Amino acid sequence: MTDSRASMNSTSAQSPALLPPSLRPADPTCPGRTRAGLPCRATPGSDGWCCNHSPRFSPEERSAWGRLGAMSSRLGAATNAVEEARQALPEALAPALQDVPSFATAGGVRSYLEATAAKVAANKLAPSQANAIAALAKLAIDLASLELDRDALEAEIEAQKRGTTRGPRVSVIR
Repeated sequence: MTDSRASMNSTSAQSPALLPPSLRPADPTCPGRTRAGLPCRATPGSDGWCCNHSPRFSPEERSAWGRLGAMSSRLGAATNAVEEARQALPEALAPALQDVPSFATAGGVRSYLEATAAKVAANKLAPSQANAIAALAKLAIDLASLELDRDALEAEIEAQKRGTTRGPRVSVIR
């Protein structure tokens, strides 16, 4: 009897999925151990092991999952920052600033800031107004930078969907 009980214990320690349904625990957990030496409490997959302990996955694959999550969260953060920056530029300022050039290019921003500095030097514009214009220009530059980051991440995701890149796959969590 002791031998059969020992063989059952070694089988259950290997994989609960290999046990008959009547002998499986009511709430199955992974038979692996954490780095602290405690039993893993994760829900096992079809092979009886969680994704962190399953022999189906290599350490490289597990590491790639972490990179994917990081890239996905960076894309989400970039998208959120773009939306927040868009909302920070109020629509009501457009009619009040008739001579405002497009902030679409770095050259346009630079030439406008140079003209603003010249107006401040000639006492045609208050320094506080110039500071407000500089803050808006900085928001425009930050927005452009965030849009570039978002576009680059979306291009990388599309390239991976087509299978034209190597490395970990990127997915978007929104």
